[in-house]
Amino acid sequence: MPSLYHDRKMLKWLPFEALEPQREALKRVFRKNSETTRPVLSIDQQKSNQYRIEEALETGATVSIVYFHEYHRYTLFSPIKEVDVSKGILRTKDHCLNLENIIEVS
Repeated sequence: MPSLYHDRKMLKWLPFEALEPQREALKRVFRKNSETTRPVLSIDQQKSNQYRIEEALETGATVSIVYFHEYHRYTLFSPIKEVDVSKGILRTKDHCLNLENIIEVS
């Protein structure tokens, strides 16, 4: 019975990390492969995020905010303290986020 090829993706390159000159090159490759592009939100998604932000401001509830920063997605769980529309900034207890980088609020 023929065996099916199973690609190990980036795992096959890990033994080369032991070689000092290859370490930085492999880190760049791994970092580049983990980068994503910021999604373009539809008008409905933008309105939904805006509604949830306004609702969280009124109630003081803790929300989940998925945001994009330097080619990566991050998730933050915090109540929203302030929204400065003129500067395009949303402030939480520990973070200051650009409104354009917010992907999802739930």
